[in-house]
Amino acid sequence: MANTSRTQPGATKIKAQDPVQQLTNTFEKNRNAIIGVIVALAVLIGGYFGYRNLIVAPKEEKAANALFPAERWFEVDSLSYVLNGDGQNAGVLTIINKYGSTKAANMAHYYAGMSYLRLGDAKNAILHLGKFDGKGTPFQYLAQGAMGDAYMENKEVDKGI
Repeated sequence: MANTSRTQPGATKIKAQDPVQQLTNTFEKNRNAIIGVIVALAVLIGGYFGYRNLIVAPKEEKAANALFPAERWFEVDSLSYVLNGDGQNAGVLTIINKYGSTKAANMAHYYAGMSYLRLGDAKNAILHLGKFDGKGTPFQYLAQGAMGDAYMENKEVDKGI
């Protein structure tokens, strides 16, 4: 027979531990691991915001400022300046190489593709328009139409359609 309070009248029933006491004991056993996880999360979150605010944001601003003259040249059809710059300001090809992962470099792909298409270089137009991500912008449909035109000029009718 089992040794319980029923079989032994003088025995006391084992009390369940208080939930707060259980939590305290668990924390004491795993203190180093818990503190390590908290510190790691704080470092990751701090690193993420630091990277965004100290590295990405200034790079985005510099890229946007560099793209501004190229946008002006694009408006007035100075396509050589759009692509290569004027000696004082960078062209879109330089912006793509220097600021590759920014939103301005993405727009630079659009301007490069459209400029190449107007200059009659369908192969480079397809290359740059293919790298342009215009989702959610009015440029998305313009780029798709221009890409179709570039494929047609390149004698790739199936892709152009």
